[in-house]
Amino acid sequence: PLAFAPGSTYSYSNTNFFLLGMVIESATGNPYHEEVRTRLLEPLGLDDTYLDGAELLPGGFVRGYEHISTGSYVDMTDAFDPSLTWAAGGLISTVEDLDDWGRALFTGDALSPAMRTAMLKREPLPGGGVSPYGLCIRIQVLPGGLGLFYSHGGRLQGFNTMFGYLADHDVMS
Repeated sequence: PLAFAPGSTYSYSNTNFFLLGMVIESATGNPYHEEVRTRLLEPLGLDDTYLDGAELLPGGFVRGYEHISTGSYVDMTDAFDPSLTWAAGGLISTVEDLDDWGRALFTGDALSPAMRTAMLKREPLPGGGVSPYGLCIRIQVLPGGLGLFYSHGGRLQGFNTMFGYLADHDVMS
């Protein structure tokens, strides 16, 4: 059963990204990772970004550690297979490529102007509320003159990431 009536609230779900990956494969007849590489990574020059499990990863990526109850940290890099997240988070990248991706997404050629406008539009909810998300992007106004902030986070065992763009100041974080 539905968790709520469509359009009445929002709920983030990684399942939607799995479905998107399946739609991409069905529509193109190609594996998801090939479409991501040929349509996004190569044209944008993101040469240090890979889909784990589908592409060979070169060395040099950081290891991931998890804080445990004893107060120490445990290396989780090889304990969890990131390829299990596939289209919902299986990309492995560098900070430099992530910065380049953000610039292309928010100000460059990754999307058409119409697609960018749709991505960054928060939808009103019944009762006067507004969704905190556009299409896959959290949208906030930060205090202290920081202004409009677009972001998305991700977490796997040993790794915690937050990617953001301060639009009013043209700063990636």
